[in-house]
Amino acid sequence: MRRPAVVGTLLLFLSLLHPVTTLFATPTPPYVIVNHTTRECTESILGDDCRWCDPPPGWEVLGLSSGNQCPDGYTRVERIDMQCRAYKNEFCCTLGAPGPGACEDMVLHATDRLCAFVENIQECILPEGWASRPPDVDPAGWRCPPGHRWAGSVACLEPTAGGEPGAIPEPITTTRPGTGVLARTATLLAGVCLGAVLIAVAGAGLLLALIVARRGRT
Repeated sequence: MRRPAVVGTLLLFLSLLHPVTTLFATPTPPYVIVNHTTRECTESILGDDCRWCDPPPGWEVLGLSSGNQCPDGYTRVERIDMQCRAYKNEFCCTLGAPGPGACEDMVLHATDRLCAFVENIQECILPEGWASRPPDVDPAGWRCPPGHRWAGSVACLEPTAGGEPGAIPEPITTTRPGTGVLARTATLLAGVCLGAVLIAVAGAGLLLALIVARRGRT
């Protein structure tokens, strides 16, 4: 069960209570990137500890800038829109990390002060005590807060029959045959009727015995 307000407030409180240590990522050396169709070139790093970037379609990495240069006749451009993907790891998803890690699958256990990853948060039913990113927390700010330690990965629960991911199944109340109000009333009436029949039979037998006894005396 998610508690967005509680988790969001906790993150803010911990950020104020504990000093945040700024981590530094090591970038790659600059590379020469060229587009032979447009005859353009540029220099750019290809990422750091928290992301890796590929050039857009039509561009290719020629090599390190230390050993390569723009080909003759190519126009140098300042920058191109690199296509970057973030890494999903503890370093990049700790508060103070230098870059945007892939932290959407990170979960938090506020009571035990733990952080961990799941395989896919969109398809995960979390065990009790674990919480995913609340809607009011920006994805860029979803990081393991100070005072917490990493616990590796968390196994998602198996979905129950008829249940939805992340939902707690409603308890099902069943009534066994013969335990309803009407059934109990019918059983009581049947018992009363049976008792009345038994009393009537016993009375008739006693009356018959008295008649036989009187005839015997006469």
